[in-house]
Amino acid sequence: MRELGLRDVVLFNIAAVVSIRWLATAAHIGPGSILLWAGAAVFFFVPLALAVAGLTARYPEAGGLYAWTSESFGEWHGFLCGWLYWVSNLFYFPNLLVAGVGMALFTFGAQYAGLAENRAFMLGASLVVLWAALLTNLVGMRVGKWTQNLGGLATMVAGIAVIGGGLYSLALYGPAAPLVPKPEWNWNLLNFWSQIAFAFGGLELGAILSREIRDPSLTVRRAAWISGVTIGGFCVLGTLALLALLTPERISVVTGLAQAGDALAARFGMPWLTAVLAVLIAVGILGQFGAWVGGSARLAFQIGLDRYLPPSFGKLHPKWGLRT
Repeated sequence: MRELGLRDVVLFNIAAVVSIRWLATAAHIGPGSILLWAGAAVFFFVPLALAVAGLTARYPEAGGLYAWTSESFGEWHGFLCGWLYWVSNLFYFPNLLVAGVGMALFTFGAQYAGLAENRAFMLGASLVVLWAALLTNLVGMRVGKWTQNLGGLATMVAGIAVIGGGLYSLALYGPAAPLVPKPEWNWNLLNFWSQIAFAFGGLELGAILSREIRDPSLTVRRAAWISGVTIGGFCVLGTLALLALLTPERISVVTGLAQAGDALAARFGMPWLTAVLAVLIAVGILGQFGAWVGGSARLAFQIGLDRYLPPSFGKLHPKWGLRT
Protein backbone atom coordinates (compact mmCIF):
# COMPACT_ATOMS: atom_id res chain seq x y z
CA MET A 1 0.00 0.00 0.00
CA ARG A 2 1.33 3.45 -0.92
CA GLU A 3 1.42 5.45 2.30
CA LEU A 4 2.79 8.82 1.18
CA GLY A 5 0.61 11.62 -0.13
CA LEU A 6 1.43 15.20 -1.12
CA ARG A 7 1.57 16.46 2.48
CA ASP A 8 3.93 13.67 3.50
CA VAL A 9 6.33 14.27 0.59
CA VAL A 10 6.38 18.04 1.21
CA LEU A 11 7.22 17.50 4.90
CA PHE A 12 9.76 14.83 3.94
CA ASN A 13 11.50 17.34 1.64
CA ILE A 14 11.48 20.01 4.34
CA ALA A 15 12.88 17.58 6.91
CA ALA A 16 15.60 16.41 4.51
CA VAL A 17 16.66 19.79 3.12
CA VAL A 18 16.15 22.37 5.87
CA SER A 19 18.71 22.58 8.63
CA ILE A 20 18.24 25.48 11.01
CA ARG A 21 21.99 25.65 11.62
CA TRP A 22 22.43 27.21 8.16
CA LEU A 23 20.45 30.27 9.27
CA ALA A 24 22.99 31.04 11.98
CA THR A 25 25.87 30.47 9.56
CA ALA A 26 24.34 32.79 6.98
CA ALA A 27 23.46 35.47 9.54
CA HIS A 28 27.01 35.38 10.93
CA ILE A 29 28.30 36.29 7.47
CA GLY A 30 26.08 39.37 7.46
CA PRO A 31 23.23 40.80 5.34
CA GLY A 32 25.15 40.04 2.13
CA SER A 33 24.23 36.38 2.63
CA ILE A 34 20.63 37.22 1.70
CA LEU A 35 21.71 37.82 -1.90
CA LEU A 36 23.72 34.60 -1.79
CA TRP A 37 20.60 32.71 -0.67
CA ALA A 38 18.67 34.25 -3.57
CA GLY A 39 21.44 33.40 -6.03
CA ALA A 40 21.72 29.82 -4.81
CA ALA A 41 17.94 29.44 -5.07
CA VAL A 42 17.85 30.72 -8.65
CA PHE A 43 20.96 28.99 -10.02
CA PHE A 44 20.97 25.77 -7.99
CA PHE A 45 17.70 25.06 -6.20
CA VAL A 46 15.33 25.92 -9.06
CA PRO A 47 17.27 23.77 -11.59
CA LEU A 48 17.33 20.96 -9.02
CA ALA A 49 13.55 21.19 -8.56
CA LEU A 50 13.07 21.22 -12.35
CA ALA A 51 15.29 18.16 -12.75
CA VAL A 52 13.57 16.21 -9.94
CA ALA A 53 10.09 17.10 -11.20
CA GLY A 54 10.89 16.33 -14.85
CA LEU A 55 12.77 13.09 -14.26
CA THR A 56 10.18 11.74 -11.83
CA ALA A 57 7.42 12.44 -14.35
CA ARG A 58 9.41 10.60 -17.01
CA TYR A 59 10.70 7.76 -14.82
CA PRO A 60 8.31 7.31 -11.87
CA GLU A 61 9.91 4.01 -10.82
CA ALA A 62 11.34 3.62 -7.32
CA GLY A 63 15.00 4.42 -6.90
CA GLY A 64 15.12 8.09 -7.87
CA LEU A 65 18.47 9.05 -9.35
CA TYR A 66 19.46 5.37 -9.57
CA ALA A 67 16.45 4.66 -11.81
CA TRP A 68 16.88 7.89 -13.80
CA THR A 69 20.53 7.13 -14.57
CA SER A 70 19.85 3.47 -15.40
CA GLU A 71 17.10 4.38 -17.87
CA SER A 72 19.11 7.19 -19.48
CA PHE A 73 22.67 5.82 -19.59
CA GLY A 74 22.47 2.11 -18.84
CA GLU A 75 22.46 -0.23 -15.86
CA TRP A 76 26.17 0.06 -15.02
CA HIS A 77 26.00 3.85 -14.83
CA GLY A 78 22.82 3.59 -12.76
CA PHE A 79 24.50 1.26 -10.28
CA LEU A 80 27.57 3.51 -10.04
CA CYS A 81 25.43 6.61 -9.47
CA GLY A 82 23.29 4.91 -6.81
CA TRP A 83 26.25 3.28 -5.10
CA LEU A 84 28.25 6.51 -4.85
CA TYR A 85 25.22 8.41 -3.55
CA TRP A 86 24.57 5.74 -0.93
CA VAL A 87 28.21 5.56 0.21
CA SER A 88 28.50 9.35 0.42
CA ASN A 89 25.48 9.38 2.74
CA LEU A 90 27.15 6.83 5.02
CA PHE A 91 29.94 9.36 5.58
CA TYR A 92 27.39 12.16 5.99
CA PHE A 93 25.42 10.43 8.77
CA PRO A 94 28.05 10.74 11.54
CA ASN A 95 28.57 14.42 10.74
CA LEU A 96 24.82 15.04 10.78
CA LEU A 97 24.36 13.19 14.06
CA VAL A 98 27.23 14.80 15.96
CA ALA A 99 26.54 18.30 14.62
CA GLY A 100 22.81 17.96 15.28
CA VAL A 101 23.16 16.65 18.82
CA GLY A 102 25.80 19.28 19.63
CA MET A 103 23.66 22.12 18.29
CA ALA A 104 20.63 20.89 20.25
CA LEU A 105 22.70 20.85 23.45
CA PHE A 106 23.83 24.43 22.94
CA THR A 107 20.25 25.46 22.26
CA PHE A 108 19.03 23.93 25.54
CA GLY A 109 21.32 26.30 27.40
CA ALA A 110 24.84 26.96 28.64
CA GLN A 111 24.47 24.40 31.44
CA TYR A 112 24.24 21.62 28.84
CA ALA A 113 26.79 22.95 26.35
CA GLY A 114 29.68 21.21 28.11
CA LEU A 115 28.18 17.82 27.23
CA ALA A 116 29.08 18.48 23.60
CA GLU A 117 32.73 17.88 24.62
CA ASN A 118 31.88 14.61 26.40
CA ARG A 119 32.64 11.84 23.91
CA ALA A 120 30.73 9.15 25.79
CA PHE A 121 27.60 11.29 25.98
CA MET A 122 27.83 12.36 22.32
CA LEU A 123 28.26 8.76 21.21
CA GLY A 124 25.33 7.57 23.32
CA ALA A 125 23.03 10.41 22.24
CA SER A 126 23.94 9.90 18.58
CA LEU A 127 23.17 6.19 18.83
CA VAL A 128 19.78 6.95 20.42
CA VAL A 129 18.88 9.22 17.49
CA LEU A 130 20.21 6.64 15.02
CA TRP A 131 18.13 3.80 16.47
CA ALA A 132 15.01 5.94 16.87
CA ALA A 133 15.15 6.85 13.16
CA LEU A 134 16.00 3.27 12.17
CA LEU A 135 13.26 1.54 14.17
CA THR A 136 10.48 3.88 13.05
CA ASN A 137 11.45 3.30 9.42
CA LEU A 138 11.91 -0.44 9.87
CA VAL A 139 8.18 -1.13 10.29
CA GLY A 140 7.20 0.73 7.13
CA MET A 141 6.16 4.17 6.00
CA ARG A 142 2.84 3.96 7.83
CA VAL A 143 4.87 4.55 11.01
CA GLY A 144 8.17 5.81 9.65
CA LYS A 145 6.66 8.76 7.80
CA TRP A 146 5.71 10.37 11.12
CA THR A 147 9.35 10.77 12.09
CA GLN A 148 9.89 12.89 8.99
CA ASN A 149 6.49 14.59 9.24
CA LEU A 150 7.03 15.66 12.84
CA GLY A 151 10.59 16.69 12.05
CA GLY A 152 9.47 18.83 9.13
CA LEU A 153 6.67 20.38 11.18
CA ALA A 154 8.97 21.08 14.13
CA THR A 155 11.51 22.75 11.88
CA MET A 156 8.88 24.94 10.26
CA VAL A 157 7.29 25.90 13.61
CA ALA A 158 10.71 26.86 15.00
CA GLY A 159 11.43 28.83 11.84
CA ILE A 160 8.06 30.58 11.90
CA ALA A 161 8.57 31.54 15.55
CA VAL A 162 11.99 33.05 14.85
CA ILE A 163 10.89 34.69 11.59
CA GLY A 164 7.68 36.08 13.06
CA GLY A 165 9.38 37.38 16.18
CA GLY A 166 12.33 38.77 14.26
CA LEU A 167 10.25 40.58 11.66
CA TYR A 168 7.92 41.96 14.36
CA SER A 169 10.97 43.23 16.23
CA LEU A 170 12.28 44.72 12.99
CA ALA A 171 9.02 46.64 12.49
CA LEU A 172 9.02 47.93 16.08
CA TYR A 173 12.69 48.60 16.79
CA GLY A 174 14.50 48.41 13.47
CA PRO A 175 17.46 46.11 12.69
CA ALA A 176 20.28 45.39 15.13
CA ALA A 177 22.71 46.58 12.41
CA PRO A 178 22.23 48.20 8.98
CA LEU A 179 20.75 45.69 6.54
CA VAL A 180 22.82 46.37 3.43
CA PRO A 181 22.48 43.25 1.24
CA LYS A 182 25.92 43.53 -0.33
CA PRO A 183 28.16 40.44 -0.16
CA GLU A 184 31.72 40.87 1.07
CA TRP A 185 34.24 39.66 -1.51
CA ASN A 186 37.17 38.08 0.31
CA TRP A 187 38.92 34.71 0.44
CA ASN A 188 37.79 34.03 4.02
CA LEU A 189 34.17 33.76 2.87
CA LEU A 190 34.80 31.81 -0.33
CA ASN A 191 33.81 28.45 1.15
CA PHE A 192 30.46 29.92 2.21
CA TRP A 193 29.31 29.78 -1.42
CA SER A 194 29.57 26.00 -1.42
CA GLN A 195 27.89 25.83 2.01
CA ILE A 196 24.90 27.77 0.68
CA ALA A 197 24.55 25.40 -2.26
CA PHE A 198 24.94 22.38 0.03
CA ALA A 199 22.22 23.76 2.29
CA PHE A 200 19.76 23.38 -0.61
CA GLY A 201 20.72 19.76 -1.35
CA GLY A 202 18.40 16.83 -0.66
CA LEU A 203 15.35 17.52 -2.80
CA GLU A 204 16.22 14.46 -4.89
CA LEU A 205 15.92 12.16 -1.87
CA GLY A 206 12.11 11.98 -1.84
CA ALA A 207 11.96 10.59 -5.38
CA ILE A 208 13.76 7.45 -4.17
CA LEU A 209 10.55 6.56 -2.31
CA SER A 210 8.38 6.50 -5.46
CA ARG A 211 7.27 2.92 -4.72
CA GLU A 212 5.53 4.25 -1.58
CA ILE A 213 4.12 7.51 -3.00
CA ARG A 214 0.60 7.78 -4.36
CA ASP A 215 0.74 8.91 -8.02
CA PRO A 216 4.50 9.62 -7.80
CA SER A 217 4.86 11.37 -11.17
CA LEU A 218 2.38 14.07 -10.09
CA THR A 219 2.97 14.10 -6.32
CA VAL A 220 6.77 14.42 -6.44
CA ARG A 221 6.55 17.22 -9.01
CA ARG A 222 4.03 19.22 -6.98
CA ALA A 223 5.89 18.57 -3.73
CA ALA A 224 9.18 19.74 -5.26
CA TRP A 225 7.72 23.15 -6.07
CA ILE A 226 5.71 23.58 -2.86
CA SER A 227 8.61 22.60 -0.61
CA GLY A 228 11.07 24.49 -2.82
CA VAL A 229 9.25 27.81 -2.41
CA THR A 230 8.78 27.13 1.32
CA ILE A 231 12.44 26.28 1.88
CA GLY A 232 13.72 29.25 -0.12
CA GLY A 233 11.50 31.66 1.82
CA PHE A 234 12.50 30.01 5.09
CA CYS A 235 16.22 30.58 4.44
CA VAL A 236 15.92 34.19 3.30
CA LEU A 237 13.41 35.34 5.93
CA GLY A 238 15.08 33.34 8.70
CA THR A 239 18.44 34.98 8.02
CA LEU A 240 16.78 38.40 7.89
CA ALA A 241 15.03 37.72 11.23
CA LEU A 242 18.31 36.82 12.96
CA LEU A 243 19.94 39.98 11.62
CA ALA A 244 17.02 42.02 12.93
CA LEU A 245 17.71 40.71 16.44
CA LEU A 246 21.52 40.48 16.57
CA THR A 247 24.54 42.00 14.89
CA PRO A 248 26.47 39.54 12.67
CA GLU A 249 29.58 39.47 14.87
CA ARG A 250 27.47 38.44 17.88
CA ILE A 251 25.84 35.51 16.06
CA SER A 252 27.55 32.17 16.67
CA VAL A 253 27.35 29.59 13.88
CA VAL A 254 26.61 26.97 16.58
CA THR A 255 24.41 28.78 19.09
CA GLY A 256 22.83 31.38 16.79
CA LEU A 257 19.30 30.05 17.16
CA ALA A 258 19.64 29.92 20.95
CA GLN A 259 20.88 33.51 20.89
CA ALA A 260 17.90 34.54 18.77
CA GLY A 261 15.55 32.77 21.18
CA ASP A 262 17.17 34.54 24.13
CA ALA A 263 16.88 37.90 22.36
CA LEU A 264 13.20 37.34 21.57
CA ALA A 265 12.50 36.09 25.11
CA ALA A 266 14.12 39.16 26.64
CA ARG A 267 12.55 41.61 24.21
CA PHE A 268 8.99 40.33 24.51
CA GLY A 269 9.01 38.86 28.02
CA MET A 270 8.74 35.18 27.03
CA PRO A 271 11.35 33.28 29.10
CA TRP A 272 9.94 29.92 27.99
CA LEU A 273 10.64 30.53 24.29
CA THR A 274 14.25 29.33 24.29
CA ALA A 275 13.31 25.97 25.81
CA VAL A 276 10.48 25.52 23.27
CA LEU A 277 12.86 26.30 20.41
CA ALA A 278 15.35 23.79 21.79
CA VAL A 279 12.75 21.00 21.79
CA LEU A 280 11.58 21.89 18.27
CA ILE A 281 15.15 21.91 16.95
CA ALA A 282 15.84 18.51 18.56
CA VAL A 283 12.71 17.00 16.95
CA GLY A 284 13.68 18.59 13.63
CA ILE A 285 17.13 16.98 13.79
CA LEU A 286 15.53 13.57 14.44
CA GLY A 287 13.23 14.09 11.44
CA GLN A 288 16.13 15.12 9.21
CA PHE A 289 18.13 12.05 10.12
CA GLY A 290 15.05 9.84 9.69
CA ALA A 291 14.54 11.20 6.17
CA TRP A 292 18.12 10.48 5.11
CA VAL A 293 18.15 7.03 6.72
CA GLY A 294 14.82 6.06 5.13
CA GLY A 295 15.73 7.35 1.68
CA SER A 296 19.22 5.83 1.68
CA ALA A 297 17.96 2.44 2.91
CA ARG A 298 15.37 2.25 0.17
CA LEU A 299 17.97 3.14 -2.44
CA ALA A 300 20.12 0.19 -1.33
CA PHE A 301 16.99 -2.00 -1.32
CA GLN A 302 16.19 -1.09 -4.91
CA ILE A 303 19.75 -1.80 -6.04
CA GLY A 304 19.58 -5.10 -4.16
CA LEU A 305 16.37 -6.05 -5.96
CA ASP A 306 18.22 -5.58 -9.25
CA ARG A 307 20.99 -7.88 -7.97
CA TYR A 308 23.74 -5.24 -8.15
CA LEU A 309 24.21 -5.57 -4.40
CA PRO A 310 24.14 -8.88 -2.45
CA PRO A 311 20.65 -10.46 -2.46
CA SER A 312 20.25 -9.79 1.27
CA PHE A 313 19.76 -6.08 0.46
CA GLY A 314 16.60 -6.96 -1.47
CA LYS A 315 15.09 -9.47 0.97
CA LEU A 316 11.65 -8.76 2.41
CA HIS A 317 10.80 -8.83 6.09
CA PRO A 318 8.45 -11.79 6.76
CA LYS A 319 6.09 -9.65 8.83
CA TRP A 320 6.44 -6.04 7.66
CA GLY A 321 7.14 -6.74 4.01
CA LEU A 322 10.25 -4.57 4.06
CA ARG A 323 13.93 -5.25 3.55
CA THR A 324 15.82 -7.01 6.36
